[in-house]
Amino acid sequence: MNVMRNPNFLWLVSLMAVALVAGESPNAVAVGAGPSAASAKDAPALSSDPKNERSPQPKEGSKEGSKESPKESPKESPKESHKEGEGKTPVPPTEKRPAPGESPAPSMQPPAEEPHKKAVGSVILDAKLALMADPRLFPYEIEVEVDGNRAVLSGKVSTSEEQLAATQVVQSVPSIKEVVNKLVAEPDVKSALAKQRDDLIVHYVKDRFARSETLKAAGFEVSSQNGVVSLKGETRFQVIALEAAQAARQVPGVRAVSTAGVHLSGAPKDKEKEKEK
Repeated sequence: MNVMRNPNFLWLVSLMAVALVAGESPNAVAVGAGPSAASAKDAPALSSDPKNERSPQPKEGSKEGSKESPKESPKESPKESHKEGEGKTPVPPTEKRPAPGESPAPSMQPPAEEPHKKAVGSVILDAKLALMADPRLFPYEIEVEVDGNRAVLSGKVSTSEEQLAATQVVQSVPSIKEVVNKLVAEPDVKSALAKQRDDLIVHYVKDRFARSETLKAAGFEVSSQNGVVSLKGETRFQVIALEAAQAARQVPGVRAVSTAGVHLSGAPKDKEKEKEK
């Protein structure tokens, strides 16, 4: 019983049992060796094969055992590959030539610049613009004809001074060497032009009144003489007369607005008229 409790004896028995299972002779097991003397390399590996056959293992020092499996090269991270490509100059793409019988691709070159275009003008326009730039001649319709270096003026003005001014203005235009003045001086021309301006002023004042519901309902009469607008009518509120005068003042050509013809309904003057009736 003391022998069986000896650890060396138990270890030897187990080792002999393993050797018998593996098919080795028990004499091959060293007697008296302790558990500390054996290493994991000396212990036989059991095969999972049902025939209990030992799987062949390569011997130490053999060529087969010295071969190592090839190691995979570590993959480069996107950041490292980006850094490597920063210092490299980009290679321009090569042009792809069309195959035989294939139409070439359209060119990506910018379109050619158009040739410089010349300015279009005439001597007649230069003369008319010069006449309109003069305040004395601006109101008049003056016709201009050009034959070579000679200009012919026709139309109506109010005074002989304006006739002379037209000649001087056209003579200042380049390319005109001679001016034939056929303008007619008529004093009534200025008043006729003033009448036309007054008619336009009345038209535009009425148009402004029509845009306001208050002034449209008031129904004021409008007239103009030399740019002075006169309003006539009746209203209960004087502020409406002020609104009408302010609207008429916005029309170009209006020099003043008179509301003397606008009466307030219910005023003492209106009551006296009612008594007389």
